[in-house]
Amino acid sequence: MSFIKTWLWMMVLLLASKPALAKETPILPLDANDCCVPLLQGILVDPTLLSELPKSEEALARLVAQIEADKKALPKAKNKEWKAKRIIDSLAVKAAYWQLKDDGTKLFDTKAKEKAQKDLLSFAPIALKVVRNSKQKQAMLFPVMLTQYLVNPKLASKGLMSLKTNDPRQVDLLEFLQSFDAVSRKEMAAVKTLEDKAARVSKKASIVAALIKAKVIAQNKGDFHSELRYASRLCQDLSLSDREKIFRFSLGVWTKSPDFMDQWEPVPFQVNCFQETKGFAAMLERLAIFARNEGRLDKAIAYYNDAVQKTATETQKADLSTKAAETLRQVYETGAGREDYQNYLILSEGRFHSLSQGVRFLQMHDDLVLGEIAKRQGTPAKPEHLLDLRQVYDRYIGAAAFSPAARKVRATWVDLLEKNQQYDEAIDGLMSLAKGSMGIVREKYLRHAIALQTSSLKVDASRPWNFPDVKDSRQLSRLASIMDMLEPFNQGQVAFAIIRSRVSEKLGLVEDARIRFKTILPTAPDANDRNQIFTSLLFSAMAAQDFPEVESMIELSLRMNYKLTQALPDKKTMKDLYIETIVYLVHDSFSHSNWAASRQKMDKIIGMLPASSLHNEILYLKARAFQNERHFNDALTVLDIIEQSTPLDETWKQATLDKAALNLAQGNLEASVRSYEIYLQKAPDGDRLLDVRKSLVDLYLGMDQYLAARKNILILLKSDDTDDSQKSLLSDKLISLHKHLGQDPELKADIAFVSQLEFENRSALAQLLNLLGKRNQTIAQSEKFFQEQDRSMGAVSDFLSESAYASAKRFAAQQFAKVQSSYKAESEPVPEALRGAYQAVAKEFMKACDVPSSSYCAPALSEVDFEAKRYQQWLTQAAGSKSSVETRELDSYFSKEAQALAVQLNDAVNRGNVEARWFNTLGLENQEMWRFLGIASQNGITRLDIPQDLPGQPSLNFSQGVAQ
Repeated sequence: MSFIKTWLWMMVLLLASKPALAKETPILPLDANDCCVPLLQGILVDPTLLSELPKSEEALARLVAQIEADKKALPKAKNKEWKAKRIIDSLAVKAAYWQLKDDGTKLFDTKAKEKAQKDLLSFAPIALKVVRNSKQKQAMLFPVMLTQYLVNPKLASKGLMSLKTNDPRQVDLLEFLQSFDAVSRKEMAAVKTLEDKAARVSKKASIVAALIKAKVIAQNKGDFHSELRYASRLCQDLSLSDREKIFRFSLGVWTKSPDFMDQWEPVPFQVNCFQETKGFAAMLERLAIFARNEGRLDKAIAYYNDAVQKTATETQKADLSTKAAETLRQVYETGAGREDYQNYLILSEGRFHSLSQGVRFLQMHDDLVLGEIAKRQGTPAKPEHLLDLRQVYDRYIGAAAFSPAARKVRATWVDLLEKNQQYDEAIDGLMSLAKGSMGIVREKYLRHAIALQTSSLKVDASRPWNFPDVKDSRQLSRLASIMDMLEPFNQGQVAFAIIRSRVSEKLGLVEDARIRFKTILPTAPDANDRNQIFTSLLFSAMAAQDFPEVESMIELSLRMNYKLTQALPDKKTMKDLYIETIVYLVHDSFSHSNWAASRQKMDKIIGMLPASSLHNEILYLKARAFQNERHFNDALTVLDIIEQSTPLDETWKQATLDKAALNLAQGNLEASVRSYEIYLQKAPDGDRLLDVRKSLVDLYLGMDQYLAARKNILILLKSDDTDDSQKSLLSDKLISLHKHLGQDPELKADIAFVSQLEFENRSALAQLLNLLGKRNQTIAQSEKFFQEQDRSMGAVSDFLSESAYASAKRFAAQQFAKVQSSYKAESEPVPEALRGAYQAVAKEFMKACDVPSSSYCAPALSEVDFEAKRYQQWLTQAAGSKSSVETRELDSYFSKEAQALAVQLNDAVNRGNVEARWFNTLGLENQEMWRFLGIASQNGITRLDIPQDLPGQPSLNFSQGVAQ
């Protein structure tokens, strides 16, 4: 029953809409012309002239030039008849050329045709006066009368029919035209003749015959359709201009027939021939209107779409598309074709958006979506309904989001989403709407969005400090965005600002939350809110390890009396946290060389710290800061405070050592010694004891307090923690202080002590023994003393070698003095006596080499070489011109000595002697050693070790070279 009612209702709507549609004014003008003259233009051409038509523009130009020349020559021409005949023939050819060329598409061609026809008709009377031959006149009049017929058929018809010609082609054309006129006058008996003559003239003439026949039949209310179909079949190969003329004539015959009655279907001719003609789209539009009136909406849509394709201008296309869209809407209103309707709207919106008609498509699209949403608003929420509608909505947003009504559509869509509990998408939609709005409209959307968002997150706006534990960062970020957009409408609302800050906290945006909270803190009217904000700021700074901020917040709490709303970690007090923070900042500033800033922080907490390691640590850093700033007196003052404090921890030890070092750098040796001694006294188990004693050794030596220095040296030498290299250096210092001390008991005790040390100490022991021997001649002359020593040690050998060397030098001086005295007494030198004196001196020096590993063997051999050269020089001077065989032989002896000694010397230097490594140190205080070092350097000798194996090497020597 309900189906029948629905069907009846639809029929009523269709019937009611028909009159309105029938009165609809078509968009495209339809040119339905039933005048046949335009069709005759391509037919009424003298066939005898066709072969003479110009084939190019150059040929046409020559023809025109010839006409002008003949016209000028005509008045004076001897054969005027022939000249006039030629002019009229040329003008006829020219008129025929433009008559065939003009297809109605170019204004230039039409004007040229009209001018050529005018020229021909104007000259014809002149030519007829000149030409007297009747046959020639008849030939001249044929093209002229055809042209006159085209210009004025009624005026030229009788004259044209009276022409006489023998050319069969002209006869056929005249008879065709005569039959055409007869049929036009509704003389149906002439139809047969017209068709026959048309077949003899051309295809175009057959089409014209069929069309004029159809016109006459239509006027007589006969069936003209077959004639129109015949004409439409023959026109396929004609030009577009000719097809245009045939199409207009066919439409004129059809639409002006008495039984037409706006019945646009069926079409009484084949349309294939006319698809490209100008009026074809207009006919399609009328077919579409007719189909709509008939209720055949799908057919009407097809006609409209075809008309759009055939229409040239965009405006007409847009108008026709509007009609098609309205027809599609009629289909949609029947409950079908929604997708097709929307697709067409989307396509048309994109195509015609720049035209005024584009707004109409947008409006229709808006109505479509709003209507679909309204249907679902009035029904219970169902997921499948929303899913179906979402396709329509999404396509609308993708294509028509710029529509003026798009905001309304989106708002109604959000309402539908909310009804279906699609809150997430609804909130996004509200935010999007808010971004494109202003004023109270924007506020309305935002408040709606924040209500949905806080509800979904279970956020109670009235209890900002009970913020739920939300894990969904996307939801939180969106809440933050909504609140930021809503902020201008919520000025001065503390709870709102607190919630916004809490959202940043939850998102991990610590800095943003901190800035927001700090903005709220001074203006929050409620004390609990201020304390909560302060606590949040403090804990946030602690979590971020932002120590300057922690310092600032604690100092702010002291000024403003802010309280914590929750306990600090590890049961800390605010004071504890403050001290820890400042200590960190002290270290941070110190590490970045910000000495003044570091000290400024220290001064904040020094008074808050009891005597403790931390107190000492802060003081120590303060002293270091002063020192780095070169405020040495201030640094010493602070270090003095630490030195006098407790506990004796590592900081105290370092501070005490630093104080000693700083006093030393200031030249205050006594103060430096006091600090080191305090360290030894108060920190006897310190890990820097050896360093302290080493420093004390140097200080005491520098202060000439040799006994105090000796005490520390001996302690260090006894220590197992002192390595051999350090013991060697300490031994050198022990030797040095004994050179100044001058007390034999202490020297003997230290010789005994050093002899027991378990390290390579022969050099030190040898030097100590030498010192003792030099001071105590009794000991030096006692063979027993040396026999008691370990001769393999080298210390005794060094002493014996040195004694022998010194004794030999004295003997050498005495011997040479005797030789010189003999020379002064003017006694002649005796070679054998000289040789004996030299050998006696060499023997004494060689006693220094008799000791194994002797250190003074090399200097002794150097002296031997010196003596040999001195005796040789003296021999040369003393002998003078009294040279004899003996003196020459002695001179050669001395030269060979020098050469042998030089060879032996190089070998000894290359072999080396590791036992005499103390030689350099000893040489610093020995004039003879200095001489030896200088000579060796001049001769390229860099190794100064003494040869080990000297026995059996007589006359071994180091060359003295030139005087030092």
